[in-house]
Amino acid sequence: MADKTPIPFAPWEPDKSELAAPPVVRSVLSQGGRYVPWPSLTTYRAGAAIGDRALGAATFYQSSGTAATFIGDQTRLYRMVSGAPTDVSLPALYAADADWAWSFAQFGDNIIACAGGVAPQRYILGVSSRFADLGGSPPAADTCARVRQWLFLGKDRTVSVSGVNDVTNWSFDVADSSLQTTLGQEAGRITVMTGGENGAIFQERGITRVGFVGGTVPFQFDEVEGGRGCASPRGVSTFGRLSYVVAEDGFYVFNGLETQALGAGRVDAWWTERLNYAYRHRISTAFDARRKTWLIAYPTQGSTTCNEILAYSVADDRWSYTEQDCHLLFEMPYEGVSIDDGDAITALVGTTDLDSITASVDSPLWSESRRQWAAIGTDRKVSLFTGSPRAAKVSTSTFEPTPGVKTFASEVWPITDAEYSNVTATVHTRLNRLSETESAQSATMLPEGFAPVLTEGRYMRVEIDIAGGADWTEANGIHVEGQRSGSR
Repeated sequence: MADKTPIPFAPWEPDKSELAAPPVVRSVLSQGGRYVPWPSLTTYRAGAAIGDRALGAATFYQSSGTAATFIGDQTRLYRMVSGAPTDVSLPALYAADADWAWSFAQFGDNIIACAGGVAPQRYILGVSSRFADLGGSPPAADTCARVRQWLFLGKDRTVSVSGVNDVTNWSFDVADSSLQTTLGQEAGRITVMTGGENGAIFQERGITRVGFVGGTVPFQFDEVEGGRGCASPRGVSTFGRLSYVVAEDGFYVFNGLETQALGAGRVDAWWTERLNYAYRHRISTAFDARRKTWLIAYPTQGSTTCNEILAYSVADDRWSYTEQDCHLLFEMPYEGVSIDDGDAITALVGTTDLDSITASVDSPLWSESRRQWAAIGTDRKVSLFTGSPRAAKVSTSTFEPTPGVKTFASEVWPITDAEYSNVTATVHTRLNRLSETESAQSATMLPEGFAPVLTEGRYMRVEIDIAGGADWTEANGIHVEGQRSGSR
């Protein structure tokens, strides 16, 4: 082969035709233009289980900056205390709709929780030990959000707005800036509401923008997207001013005015064919701020529990996926530095000698506000993606080593820092792009850095497998050693 240029691993876009076999990208994440390990799930700290299938979870912050994470199942609400889910429900058990979700919103120190079949709940940070019914006779709701100084509740197609700065005022009187409105029936049920300076209401087949206009009727409701909305009550992740959305036909990002396709022509068709549509309400999503990556868990055909996860790298605009059973994805903050963690303290300030540390106890140096992916597994325990690397597979696109003729390949050099004994290379060959069958030759990487293969074909595609638990940080591509068939 005259051309010694390394061949990069391909983006994973199964909707695009490869005239026989598309590239495979499984159990890796795309970061900085390369593939990196996808960590396995590890049980979080105390490892206590909640009582039933998780239906929702969210993290909020007290005025001190301390994080508070809440979880809901069909009968209880929990707060994470010392790493364990602690029951903070009403004394009487709930009967939340098992086919929907808990929705949470923060309004100052008030945490509002809504679920189908349950009266809206309220927990006051720094005051409450348990949730209580939200006062003021609020309407039934199964989703909620804060927009400016108003609390929004959603139920079916009805949007209810509290009085200004009062989560217990549901007078629906213009004198209190409280109102109620009904959205168009063609867009279906409200699934998610997001808040902030302006709001967005996602129905099954539509998106309505909530804009602040002031006056006695302070909000204007504008339908900005028709025919496409959000497929699941846990199908939106917000980062900054952008909302990443799972619709019935694929994946989008909403900027407050319009949507932009993320998976069209790449993964949408593959995903919609695999999704168990009847259980789309169990889709859940989470966004990792450090990795700038969005995760989507969903049940495939024949499964009623999420068993695969898609990952979308915002920075790289690339997709990957893995197989993983879980009940729920959500976001938890990275843990701050504990006084017992000498290594972490040394990494921050260079010493563990208390007399030499000048930072105060309440310094932001010790705290952590970034959020990371978390999951509640089928064991009903909170877990984090912090374990050893999952067994990974990446591949090139189909390429023609020697244009116009067959090539005899003898060596594949994987460009990765994984230990050689954990790497296997497989070369798939065929005589033309329309061949229905391929021949494949596999070999384990040798200490010298290459996998010895003896194979021949005009078109080739190389897959690299990295064993689960292997210690590695990146995989970039391959280099093939070979020569034109028939040459000496």
